[in-house]
Amino acid sequence: MFVGELKSSGSRGLDWPAELLDRLRSAVAFHLYGSANRDDVFPGPLVLDESRPAAADEAWVPVPTPDGPGVLVRENSG
Repeated sequence: MFVGELKSSGSRGLDWPAELLDRLRSAVAFHLYGSANRDDVFPGPLVLDESRPAAADEAWVPVPTPDGPGVLVRENSG
């Protein structure tokens, strides 16, 4: 989505089209998060942190977590 359609690795200054934002939400939603610092035993689904959409790029997508702001990172990004 970032490289193919947006022709970029980031989204700085992008006014996210509804269709792409929906696809990004869906891509993030299936991952699970469990906190090692809390008493919650069952991980919850991640969601896109829509207060920080400009921070999203090809391998780094902002997500809120029970422990505060977080990012979903693609494994081979470095």
